Amino acid sequence: MRALGPLFLAALLLALPAGAQEGASEPTPPAGAAVDEARTTARITYVSGSTVYLDAGSQQGLAEKMRLEVTKDGSVVAVLEVTYVSPSRAVCAILQGAEAIRAGDTVSYVSAAPAATSVVAPAAAGEVAPPPPAPARRPGDAGIHGRVGLRYLAVRDRTETGAEYSQPALDLRLDGPYLGGSPVGLKVDARTRRTYQTFADGSEANEGRTRVYAASLSWDDAVTPVRFTLGRQSSPELATISIFDGLLAEYASSNWSLGAFGGSQPDPVDFGYSSEIREYGVYHQVHGEPGSSRRWAVTTGLIGSYQESEINREFVYVQGRYTGPEFLVFFTEELDYNRGWKKDEAEESTFTSTGTFLSLQWRPVRVVTLRGGYDNRRNVRLYRDRITPVTEFDDAYRTGFWAGLLFRAGDRIQIGVDGRRSSGGDAGTADSYTLTFGMERIAKVVGLHARATSYQNDYEEGSLYSLDLDFAVGPRLNLGVSGGRRDATHLSGFETNDNLTWVSLDLDVALGRGWFGLFSLERSDGDVEAADQAYLMVTYRF
Repeated sequence: MRALGPLFLAALLLALPAGAQEGASEPTPPAGAAVDEARTTARITYVSGSTVYLDAGSQQGLAEKMRLEVTKDGSVVAVLEVTYVSPSRAVCAILQGAEAIRAGDTVSYVSAAPAATSVVAPAAAGEVAPPPPAPARRPGDAGIHGRVGLRYLAVRDRTETGAEYSQPALDLRLDGPYLGGSPVGLKVDARTRRTYQTFADGSEANEGRTRVYAASLSWDDAVTPVRFTLGRQSSPELATISIFDGLLAEYASSNWSLGAFGGSQPDPVDFGYSSEIREYGVYHQVHGEPGSSRRWAVTTGLIGSYQESEINREFVYVQGRYTGPEFLVFFTEELDYNRGWKKDEAEESTFTSTGTFLSLQWRPVRVVTLRGGYDNRRNVRLYRDRITPVTEFDDAYRTGFWAGLLFRAGDRIQIGVDGRRSSGGDAGTADSYTLTFGMERIAKVVGLHARATSYQNDYEEGSLYSLDLDFAVGPRLNLGVSGGRRDATHLSGFETNDNLTWVSLDLDVALGRGWFGLFSLERSDGDVEAADQAYLMVTYRF
C-alpha cells in the first residue's frame, strides 16, 4: 500500500468503540471535597502561526480542551485552547488575541485536580475483598474531538503572463485520548487538496494530493507511567525527527522520562508508507519539579537513519530549556557522527555540528526585555495557510544571529529594536535592523502593529515597511487591514530593481460555538510581480 488515504481513515473510524463518538462529562468530585481553584502559570516557548507551544504538560495539570489565559501586567490579552498534551509540554490553538502573543509570555490556568485516592479496608476472614476502584479519566477527556476545515486559495497573476492558480483543500483532525473511557487513544491529521493551474500559453493542469500527517493508536491507562503509540506520528520530545511510521514507547516519572522509537520515513513523493528509509532512536529527559516558578528540562537523544542497510545519518540531539521570572532560555543542538562512507566521501571529521538554535530573553526590570539568539538550522518546509511578503522576507534572512530589546510603555504599548547578521540563505551574508511598534487594543477595540526594516546583503540593499490594524467589530467579529512596501536596489546596477507594495483585508468571525470563518483579500504590485490573492477558510471544531 503506497498511500494512507481516505480508506485508511475510514477503517480507523469504523474500528472505534461504540461509545467513542459520545461525549462524557467530567467526573464530579464527591460531596464535601474541596476543589483547588488556585491558578498555575506556564510560559510560551514558541509561536508558529496560530499554534502556541508551552513549557508545561499533564504533569503540571494541563489537559486537552482546557482554556488558558495569556496575561501581561495583570491583564488578559489572549485566550488559548489546549490541543495536545505530553507529560511536560502542551500545544495550543489561539482563540483570541493572536496579535498580542509572544514567546516568553505568561499563561495562567486552573490546574486539573488529580483523581482522589481511595482506601479499601482489608477484607474480613471469609470475605472477598472488593475490587479497587477504576482509575478516573483525566479531566477534559470526552471521547473524540477535533476539527474539520474547508479552505480555498485563488491567485491571479496581473502581469502579461495572465496565469491563474486555485486550490480547494479539506483538512481533518481527530483527537480521542481515552475512547469510551478506555486506555485506547486515537489521533488523525489528514489534509487533501486539488490544484488547478492555467499557464501563460493557455495550457491547463490539475493535480490532487492527499497527505496524512498523523494516524495512530495509543495505549495510556493514566495510572502506570508507560505509554505506547503505534502508527504515523512524531516524537514530542525530538522535533527534529518529524514524522515516522512505527512504534513509540515512553516512560514518564515525576522528574524524568525515557523513550524509544523505531519505524520508517514516509515516501518523499506521495507521503505514503515506505520501508526504504528506516530510523531508530532513544531519548531521555530530566526536568524540574512540576508547578515550580522556575521550570527547566534537558533532553538528549541518539538517532540513526538507514537506507537500504547503508548509513543515512547518525546523530546526537540535545535540547535544553529554562523559564523563570527573569530569564527564558531555549537551546537545541544536533551533532552528526560520521563513519563509513560519510566520513570517507562526504565529511572530513568524525563529528559535525549540523543544527544549532539558541534563544535568550532576560527581563532585568518589568518594562525592558533583552533578547538574542543564534540559528544555523537547515531550511525546513512549513505547512502554512498563507504566505505573505513579510513571511517570505523573514524566511530568507532566518539563519544567523540577532540581538535586541523590547520596551513596554504602560500596559498596551511596546517598542522593539533588533539587529541581525544573516548567513547561509539564498540572500548570502546580510545585515538587517528592525524597529517595531505595537499598541494593544486601544479602548479594547483597535490594535496597531508597525515594522520598519533596513537591510543589505551581497547583492542588494533595501527596506521593508509594514502596518497592521486590527478592529474588534463585535464579540465574534474581527476586521484586519494591513499593507506594506519592500524596496530593493541591486548593487550591480544592471538588473531590474525588485520593489513591491501590498495591501490586504482580513475578516474573521466566530459562527456559533464551534464554527470559525476567515476571509482574506490581498493585492500586490511590483516591478516584477503583480497579483491578486483570495483565501477562504471555514472550520468546525467539535
